[in-house]
Amino acid sequence: MRDVKLAALLSDFACPRPRPLRRQEIAWRQTTPASRLTIADGQGCWRERGATHEPKALLLHGWGGDASLFGPLADALSAIGWHVIIPDLLGHGDASATSCGYTAQLQWLNALECRFGHFDLIVAHSAGALLVEIARAQGALMSRARLSLAGPVTLISLFECYLSQTLQAGFDAAELAAAYLDDQHLPPSLLVSEPCSSDDKLLICHGNNDEVIPVKDAKRLAARHPHSTLWLPADTGHMGLVQHPELAQRVARFCPLPEGRTADALDA
Repeated sequence: MRDVKLAALLSDFACPRPRPLRRQEIAWRQTTPASRLTIADGQGCWRERGATHEPKALLLHGWGGDASLFGPLADALSAIGWHVIIPDLLGHGDASATSCGYTAQLQWLNALECRFGHFDLIVAHSAGALLVEIARAQGALMSRARLSLAGPVTLISLFECYLSQTLQAGFDAAELAAAYLDDQHLPPSLLVSEPCSSDDKLLICHGNNDEVIPVKDAKRLAARHPHSTLWLPADTGHMGLVQHPELAQRVARFCPLPEGRTADALDA
């Protein structure tokens, strides 16, 4: 009986819980053309902004989100010379799926990398940031620079969030994370937060008022990546961080384009 409940919880964890779209997000989806690609676990969908010959930036939302969450940032970055790719995770937005688990999501990210080639910049929010960590552990998505927006430090942290939101009893986060890791054939490094030897160019952003992923995760993530930069904006929550008024400037200054318009253009 316990095994049956465990399997049910892992399946429920992988189910998207879409958030309501705001009026401006609906408008952005309607006015930004979508492209689709059929893969083994469904049909992926993405949107693009900017000229295709420019340096490429991947913007990846988290669980329950969709591409429109990044509409303002995508528009700002494309305005200064980035080619911005904004996908929906499988089972989110306009992307259909037979499986929404992490293995399927990683296959979708691999398909995007095969389609577009190397990304110069990756900006990922919440669970999307953890997916990027997994992909990099598997040798994919090795970008020039990346941003983690309200990212959990480990898979255990994400299950702590899941348990607090669903009020499920009988299992702890570490047990569920280990079981999900085994089920999805994910790397063991997802369960630990020890410092790594990577010298990634990484900007860790986390709102001080985040009530979904605690800000302590950002500090632990910064300790894990000793060469990273940490930004903790005040009066900012989990979703508000993605559309923070300073975010586009932070991105542009953290990963400047080799030529063309500068971050100062965002003030114009």
